Amino acid sequence: MNIVGKKLAICGYPPFVWKIRDELIEKGAECNYFVTDFLTTEYPSDKFPCEFLDFSTFRKLEFKGELDGFVITFNYGHIIPIINRCKFNGIKNVAYVDLNNPVNKIVWLDKNKSFMPRIDTNLIDSCNLNCKACTHFANLFNDDDFYKLEDFRRDIRRLSEIVDLGRLRMMGGEPLKLKNLDEYIKV
Repeated sequence: MNIVGKKLAICGYPPFVWKIRDELIEKGAECNYFVTDFLTTEYPSDKFPCEFLDFSTFRKLEFKGELDGFVITFNYGHIIPIINRCKFNGIKNVAYVDLNNPVNKIVWLDKNKSFMPRIDTNLIDSCNLNCKACTHFANLFNDDDFYKLEDFRRDIRRLSEIVDLGRLRMMGGEPLKLKNLDEYIKV
């Protein structure tokens, strides 16, 4: 979504929310509303540089066309119920910012897709270590037990058609044993 000239509401934990709000404003958006329903602690209103809204009021403004979208700046544990609430209430433009990611990339969600915060997948089952307490039993597998690149590509393509995915973790065994790990990362 091109945010230039868009009127956005935001929620999250200060001071993260103000950093993201400043970035949105720098990119040409208006961000004058803070949705309060998702705060776990009360904050003094004089410390907030925008107007407070509850979710119901935000929903009304969005429905009337007075707001164009909603940006969620929480960690993953809080994102899922908020996104589900937005999808249930038909909020059109919803984005989230992964505060665990140092890049703080804004991700706009597709309202027709389910949101999954994370998927873990094993790229290779074997490992070059021989840990006695390995929870993946990687010491029992050989190097021929790996996720074929063409299968991985097909599965990721299909997944992207039906799901908004927050994070994909590529695990093992030991993924660094794959000579073409860079190809998996590119996919």
